[in-house]
Formats: sequence, C-alpha cells, structure tokens
Amino acid sequence: MGRQQLRGQLWRARDSTALLLEVVSSNLCSFRPDDFSTVFHRLQQLSGRGGARKLCRDPRFSELCEALRDIKAEEWSTKDLALVCHALARLRVKEEAFFSHAARAMPSRLAECKPQDISNTMYAFALLSMRNDQLFYSVASHLAADDSRLGSFSPQAMSNTVYAFGQLGVRHRPMLEAFAAHLPARLSELNHQNISNVVHGLAILNFRSPAFMAAVSDHLCKNPSVLRAFSPQAMANTVFAFVVLRASPRPLFRAIGVQVRDQTVLRSFAMRDIAALTSSCVVMSIPPRGRT
Repeated sequence: MGRQQLRGQLWRARDSTALLLEVVSSNLCSFRPDDFSTVFHRLQQLSGRGGARKLCRDPRFSELCEALRDIKAEEWSTKDLALVCHALARLRVKEEAFFSHAARAMPSRLAECKPQDISNTMYAFALLSMRNDQLFYSVASHLAADDSRLGSFSPQAMSNTVYAFGQLGVRHRPMLEAFAAHLPARLSELNHQNISNVVHGLAILNFRSPAFMAAVSDHLCKNPSVLRAFSPQAMANTVFAFVVLRASPRPLFRAIGVQVRDQTVLRSFAMRDIAALTSSCVVMSIPPRGRT
C-alpha cells in the first residue's frame, strides 16, 4: 500500500478505535514514525477513562506496542517520540524498550524539540515513574543554559515539566531558579492546576524561592476568582507546598479559610484534603477564624 493510501485510511479511521486497530493489523509492517505517533495519539484520546484496559487486552494493540521495541530512534522526529511517550503514559503502558530508545535519542537533539515535545516527554516519564537521569539532567541543563527558552513554553508545558521533575525527585537548581525567575511575570496565564503543580513540584524538591512563593501568594490573594477555581486536591497541595517551603503566607491562608467556610465548597473535599488543610494550619500556627 502506498503512503497516501495508508495515511488516508488512518484519517478515515481517526474516530474509531476498532477501525484504527484494523488499519494496524493490516499495515503495521509499513508503518513509519508518523504513523505510530498518529495511531497512539488517537487511541489514547479515544480510550477515555475506562477504555484503556480494554484496549491493552487487544492483541492488535499488543502487536503495535511490540513493534516499538526495535525502532531506530534516530529516524524518528522528536515530536513523534514525544507523542508516543505521552500516549503510552496516559494509557499506563510501560513499554520500557521504547522509553529507553527515546531517553537515549532526545538529549543530543534538544535543539530540535519544541516546548511541548519536552514537557510531554518529561510528563510521560513521571506518570510511569520511570526516572532517567541522563535525559532529565540534559533537559534541565538545556533550559538553564538559556532561560529565554522558557518564554516559548505554554503554562501547561511549564507546569508539567516542573511537576515531572518533582515527581521523580530530580533536583537541578539552575533550572529551578530559571523557572522561579520566569514565572512571576506570567502567573496570570496559569490556571489553578498549573499553579498547584508548580508549587507542589518545588516543595517535593525542597527548592525554596521566597520571592516566587510571595508572588504566587500575592497573585492568589488579589485574584479570588482564581482561588475559587482550585479543586480540593489542588488547594491541599498548594497549602502543603507553602508549609513545606516555610513561605508563611498568612494572607493567602486566611483567604483560603474564607473559601472553605462555604459549606458547598467544604462538602466537595475528601477527608485527606481536609486533613491536609487543617494540619497545615496547625503547623503554621494560624488559629481558625469563624465557624466551619
């Protein structure tokens, strides 16, 4: 089958897991890197919350994953490598051979990477708890060497990158300093989950930047609508981060206290979130105010 025919089949099958797997079954031996990335990306998007387990039991999908083990990563674009890494991670498929190929190939090709390629790859390794120091320190050095590179990162890309380093415990001070210096001017672009992921990642790495944390606290206090958008877990993680990093944000904690006194908000909290918030208040020696 010619390239145009194969790409046409993939396009027509894009909205159906069953049809995509039929194309895989018939044409896998002809797949090129962009075919792999297209299929994995679409399968991940189509799988939803409950579909991943069913997908992973399909022998055609297993065959597709097995084909990744013998790829020549130097023939793949960094975008295709990143897309497949990200899709596998979201599907919770720990295809170690492929991730090893990607980890060896990416460090020497970071100049080719777009910000999303970097963040998708870092996030994928973190989701699967696959620490690779060569890859992570190469990325960190790349970003720290020219902090203007962060200017092209989207809020989500910055958030996912810091989150990934935090989850895997990879601490690279120059890169973290670059993020801490860059982010205050862009806090208005970050949503509640972005903010929570960043400060939580910094807390796990025990990276203290009083100026950055003060900027976050000030931003949230001045923008109550942003604070109201926080999910219970995001709020608990943010409070945890401020406590661990000893940032002492009393105005922010009082603003959070006002928020959670709303019974509707409080009922949405899981017990672990309530426990995290109350223990943080004890640690910070902030007495409760008003009724709950």
